[in-house]
Amino acid sequence: MKISIIYTLLVFIVIGCTETPVVLPQKLDPASGKVVLLEDLTGVDCSNCPQAALRLEEIAEEFSGSIIVVGIHGTQQTKPIEGSNYDFRNEDAIFLEEYLRPWLGKPAVAFNRRRFSDQQGANGNLSLIGVTQIATRTEELLLERQTVNIESTFTWLNEEERTIEIFAGIKALEDLEGEFNVNVMITESHIIDAQNNALTGGIDLDYEHNHVLRDVISNTTGDQLDTFLPKDALFNKSWTYTIPQTPDGLWVIENLEIVIFVSNIAGDSKEILQANKLKLL
Repeated sequence: MKISIIYTLLVFIVIGCTETPVVLPQKLDPASGKVVLLEDLTGVDCSNCPQAALRLEEIAEEFSGSIIVVGIHGTQQTKPIEGSNYDFRNEDAIFLEEYLRPWLGKPAVAFNRRRFSDQQGANGNLSLIGVTQIATRTEELLLERQTVNIESTFTWLNEEERTIEIFAGIKALEDLEGEFNVNVMITESHIIDAQNNALTGGIDLDYEHNHVLRDVISNTTGDQLDTFLPKDALFNKSWTYTIPQTPDGLWVIENLEIVIFVSNIAGDSKEILQANKLKLL
């Protein structure tokens, strides 16, 4: 299965008071295949996190095909609450919450693991607090040129045992130097479980949790790709993974997605250059 994404023009119109002229529409490059990964540092006991999750869903719908969301339930406010049937914490999520450093609070979002130039006193933080900047930060990244292309597919090795092989073809669109890793995650959506939710005024037992990080299939910070990606050179990677079978109603095949992305970890960078995703149906 070859993933091919066609991007449409995205138009933003800012309207001020009656005496302020309408700003001309800003357009994203229709030839760009840039895909941005938004990592939502969240928790079932974070009452304001549903507001961030809702905004992320709106952004993903607005920029359809250009946004991938992953919900990371690490350490802060993630312990199951009254009414919880599941525990979304896992070793990879705990590591990534530390890696992305949202120590100023939640909700927090990492945008392609980019540290923006105006993040003064960030102390290594790659995540930004709150929901007000989600749209502007995302648009800023989408306006950048695409430097890497990822095409991915998978095949069932054993459907009864739920074993798959994942393939990724990675091509640089220009010469790139750094320390490049390829990362593979698996997420699950449409999980109904308890959430402390300020939007509903308390514990919401019927909250739908989406894009929940279930496992990192590669090494947690990625598998080494190369230090130099020549323009048009193709790098092929594959991973074998057995999807767990549990009696608790999770790991539902039709609700799972494979997320693949390339990051540059040279120096103190952790930035993601391009992302892609696969549904398992």
